Amino acid sequence: DDVRLLSLTGQGGIGKTRLAERVLHDLSGAFPDGVCFVRLEDVVDAGELVARIARETATTLRGRAAAIDQLCSALRERQMLVVLDNVEQLADVAPAVLDPLLTACPRLKLLATSRVRLGLAAEHVLPLEGLPCPEREDADRIEAFDAPRLFVAAARRVEPALLAAAEATAIVDICRQVEGLPLALELAAAWTRVLSCEAIAVELREGIELLRASDATHPARHASIELVFEQSWRRLAPAEREALASLSVFQGGFSAEAARAVAGTPLPVLGALADKSLLRKDGARLSLHPLVQQLAAARLDPAARNEARRAHAEYFHHLLVQRWADIQRGDRAALLAVDAELENCRLAWQWLIVQGEGDAVRQCGRALQFHFDHRGRFEEGLALMRQALDAPTLRDDVMLQTWLLSEAAQLEYRLDRYAQATAMARQILATKVPAHERRVVQRAHNVLGACALRQGQYPDARRHFRQALDMATSGGDAANLAATLDHLALAEKHLGHYDEALRLSLESLAQHRRIGDSASVALCLCNLGSLYMAREEFDTALPVLREALAICDRDGLTGTLPFVLGNLSELTIDRGGVDVAQAYAERAAEVSRASGNRSIATWMTLQLARLAQRRGEYAVARDLLADGTKESVTLGMPFAHGIALLVFAELLRALGDAAAADRVLGFAVDQPSIGDVTRSGLITVRRRWGLPERSALGWPGLRLDEVLERIVAETPLEHAPLRVLLNTELPGTAPAA
Repeated sequence: DDVRLLSLTGQGGIGKTRLAERVLHDLSGAFPDGVCFVRLEDVVDAGELVARIARETATTLRGRAAAIDQLCSALRERQMLVVLDNVEQLADVAPAVLDPLLTACPRLKLLATSRVRLGLAAEHVLPLEGLPCPEREDADRIEAFDAPRLFVAAARRVEPALLAAAEATAIVDICRQVEGLPLALELAAAWTRVLSCEAIAVELREGIELLRASDATHPARHASIELVFEQSWRRLAPAEREALASLSVFQGGFSAEAARAVAGTPLPVLGALADKSLLRKDGARLSLHPLVQQLAAARLDPAARNEARRAHAEYFHHLLVQRWADIQRGDRAALLAVDAELENCRLAWQWLIVQGEGDAVRQCGRALQFHFDHRGRFEEGLALMRQALDAPTLRDDVMLQTWLLSEAAQLEYRLDRYAQATAMARQILATKVPAHERRVVQRAHNVLGACALRQGQYPDARRHFRQALDMATSGGDAANLAATLDHLALAEKHLGHYDEALRLSLESLAQHRRIGDSASVALCLCNLGSLYMAREEFDTALPVLREALAICDRDGLTGTLPFVLGNLSELTIDRGGVDVAQAYAERAAEVSRASGNRSIATWMTLQLARLAQRRGEYAVARDLLADGTKESVTLGMPFAHGIALLVFAELLRALGDAAAADRVLGFAVDQPSIGDVTRSGLITVRRRWGLPERSALGWPGLRLDEVLERIVAETPLEHAPLRVLLNTELPGTAPAA
């Protein structure tokens, strides 16, 4: 009731007029004296504005009194709604007409559509954005979102045979590229008479040539996106034009501080651009619509663009250098700051590479590598490192190339591509590296140790970690020293040296806490909790893992999170119930798949198979077992082979094949490659089943690879042939049950 003037604002083509027309229709019965729609696109001054309102409200203007006074007098007692459509070109003169009307006519309400905020004291502003767009993973339900529904409806006017479901992914792409702008959706949809939706999406990535009307469906002012933008551009002051063009260098939005530093744009100019619907605010950030950005960028001459890109790269280089220590420690605020500016950081990175700024590339790279690692975005981090490795401008900087290779090797390891990571690390060790670059060599040893650990080569892992520890100790780098102690603790644990592993792990944790490195504290707690589980100190492990989970959730440490969740699932399967373990396992699987961490995803697939078997869902358990076993063989993960055999044995026992289960579990215990930790867990299960550490039954001569292959291949047969073989009495053994 207290709103007298509401301005629907937004860029051209956003749908202001259509929304106003709908409001007029829906509210027509609420105003005793009616409603009226006043079109103003061709009105240019206050006199014409008064005359047009008078005409549409059936008011006759005559006599010597001022026209505005006559209009106010005629409308004084009316209770009505007046829509003023396309007021932007009248923004400077509108107050002289609308203020008197609102003052003199207390029962009159005005609804204005404008690209520009009018600036009246009584004005309430409702900025309009594009229609809701689906995410890429929502392609199977695009009908639930307005943007694709509008696109499909417009497309079917020219291409009735369009199968939206068949082209859903491309339709989502189109909608997201134009951010749901209705005019752009309709203009693009018109091309479905000639092109597939996928081809339209490709064309839009190349430019906006398609966003022009090819018929008379749209009014002249909406004939193309360029024309719509040109109408707004003409209304900008020179300083506003210069600012808008310079702001086009940003990607993914920007802060007011960045706008001042990079584009030299003061707050009043930012405010003016926002008032004219060319700049939008989302929380503390500002952004341009991608089509506005593209069209504004075209107005930037090459020299100005080069200067803007240079200033942009310098600003975000400084930001990464300033925050890198906090990023390394996993500081929540620092990680969130990079999250917000990630697209700008990528753009700055590319500029620095093209310019051959090797030192700056390394400074930015170390911050970005830690960010991507903490966030579990390994492929993205690797893509950046490869950009720099492949750049001709940086090819002659041997030490930079070696450093980039070490960072790429770490990310390859995180993606479970052990052969690639190992080859890169060995290439580094074969390079003559000066003493002051010993951290690069240390990283190579850590990568080699980590790869060996995953592949069950535990003595090799310990050897590489000890070499890395020697280098960290002599280098005096407390963070590297603490991290390497944690790595070495893992190797000692898998070799069955639990006391030594505990000593190293506790020392590492204490050092990380002293440094204040929360990301490393979380990882160290995760590894310590796993060690306590191996020592069967389960009550001690639980609070340690819960603390690690709390840190990961607080700071968004996606790289460490699935390890913690996986350990909690293993810990709670016999102590917290199947439902609790299932929740941990499902979340771990989801996070690890999203980050590309195949080793954890494989582990959790096998864990989910165990849980399905516990619930009596044997068909589900068999399918999950097959998936996890196949992936463990592909990755070459001996510890996962042991888990696969455990799941198979548990499934056999649940189905009544106790002797076969005994044989499989005994066979697993005897495999040297699975490591002492996995073996200890298998022995614990045998003890829980009332069996000795080693099976007294014979084994039918199958190799490990043959068993794993048959577990996968015989899934459709419910493993019947393998079960028959495992239940066959062997010479010198007791009859199989």
